Amino acid sequence: NPGTVTAGQTAAYNVTVTNNGPSTAENVWLLDTLPQGVHLVSITDPGFNCSVTDPVGGNIEIRCGVGTLLDGASATLTYVVSIDPDVPDGTVLANGVVVGSDIFDPINGDNRDEELVTVASTATLATTKVAGPAVVAAGGTIEYGLRITNNGPSVASDVFVNDTLPAGTTVVSWEILRGASGTPAGSGGTCITIAGFGAIRCQLGDMPVGETVGIDVEVRVDPDAVPPPDADGQIILNNSFTADGTNTPPSNAAAQTTVRRVTDLAVEKTAGDGTPVAGQQVTFHYVVTNNGPSDYNSSLGQVQVVDTFDPAVLQYVVDSDDCSVTGAGQLTCNLGQLGAG
Repeated sequence: NPGTVTAGQTAAYNVTVTNNGPSTAENVWLLDTLPQGVHLVSITDPGFNCSVTDPVGGNIEIRCGVGTLLDGASATLTYVVSIDPDVPDGTVLANGVVVGSDIFDPINGDNRDEELVTVASTATLATTKVAGPAVVAAGGTIEYGLRITNNGPSVASDVFVNDTLPAGTTVVSWEILRGASGTPAGSGGTCITIAGFGAIRCQLGDMPVGETVGIDVEVRVDPDAVPPPDADGQIILNNSFTADGTNTPPSNAAAQTTVRRVTDLAVEKTAGDGTPVAGQQVTFHYVVTNNGPSDYNSSLGQVQVVDTFDPAVLQYVVDSDDCSVTGAGQLTCNLGQLGAG
């Protein structure tokens, strides 16, 4: 009762023994054998004297002495059972019961009965996602922490995780943690990255009731992830993932990260001749390096080298780049955009 039960939950059976006469039935007994995957929770047996055997690897048996039943009398046994959470969906549980007494029963075809119930397996997944740090430089890395919990009541079957990563990121590494935070642990699981699609997909298999699975994913943000039109020099990355199983509805969670353009520019100036002769030319070399981690690709301006000199001592001749000079002795060179490294 009812005809369909849920794996991981309870169900109640009612067994009624009736003496259809014409004589009094003496030393009436009952034997009820529970199907595999079912365990006894409680039993209510007014007028019965019952014992329960629970053999390892076998079926649980309920044996009851009913005593004497007068012609037309009945006695009802009620017990509650739990359905194991890992019983597969669609399993048919056959529960058989047989009764007898010391008095000959010429019509014994109804001394045996069987109840069939169908198991439905269903589970609810809860998901969370965090990202750290909250603010990261383009060219840096983000750690995403995905957590999936099976809230039951059944084992979650063939759990699949799909995480579509933001544009401009690449997976560096991933790790699956079964039984996170001390929860019951399943086993196995693997992830693959989908090149060209910016996604990581994980197959976790079955998750026991109460298990939390952690998936830690490290991604690298492209150095040019912040496009030139962004005057603020930052963008927001939104990332969500979905987890579901063959017997679960989908569950989603998301996290947000701010990505900023961060550049470390360095310049080195050297003279081609450390002891130039008055009246001769001397060549100066400028090396500008972007130590990153981000590309310098701002639309607000180019990378410039500005050098001042004493026009009474030095006279500008020529340069190898897009430079200009003023009579006041200032050399300005526009280098454009400069990638990290």
